[in-house]
Amino acid sequence: MAIADDQSAFNINPAGISRNSEYRRLYLNSRIYNDFKHWGLNAALIDGITEEPIQWGFLFDTTRTLAIKKEQYVFASSYNWKNYVLIGTTAKFTQFNRSLNYTPTWLFATDAGLLFFPTDYLSFGATLKNFIRSKTRSSLAPVFYGAGIAINLQKLRADLDIERNESDKESVFRGGVEFFLTPSVLIRGGYYQDRKRVDSGVTVGASAQNDRVGFDIGFLDAIHSDYKVFSMGISVTL
Repeated sequence: MAIADDQSAFNINPAGISRNSEYRRLYLNSRIYNDFKHWGLNAALIDGITEEPIQWGFLFDTTRTLAIKKEQYVFASSYNWKNYVLIGTTAKFTQFNRSLNYTPTWLFATDAGLLFFPTDYLSFGATLKNFIRSKTRSSLAPVFYGAGIAINLQKLRADLDIERNESDKESVFRGGVEFFLTPSVLIRGGYYQDRKRVDSGVTVGASAQNDRVGFDIGFLDAIHSDYKVFSMGISVTL
């Protein structure tokens, strides 16, 4: 939450859109949930150049599993004040298709996020998700709020987050570490714990980025269930 600096900013913390203030990038990502019958795809564009000090982006995401079938369209914008304070918002339009858990419907919701960098080595993040929504059904758009802290060293970044689902009264704790093997190659690992559902899991991943193209792979494994997610993505600097 205090690190979000790629397409994950659309969902984790929209203020992170401004961390692309020197780039215009296209992101493509695919996900596989447990097997190839359950999958997701997304494509995102972040423009950090055209409207300085305001950055903006657009994301399209589709998910296809037995439990949920949906398309989501997200527009995000973020204001960067002297690289100290970043403030971002998103407008999300989601189309739910018929599945085991949902009937066909449309939903609009809004998120807001904040990033604060008191020093080059420390950052704080905060988010409020779905605080404006067209439907109050908690399974469609639960209200979340969260906060995080991150340490940013030359070769190492570490973060710790807590996110509260106010609609379902549950909290999730997350922690992660990223280590730069070279200036353009990093590996990462993380852990999360859902206190109410008595669930936890680990994540691992790696990425490589040069001036034009980047590649990323990731894997999530839930400890107390058979839930697994494999992801693979590419980014292109335009």
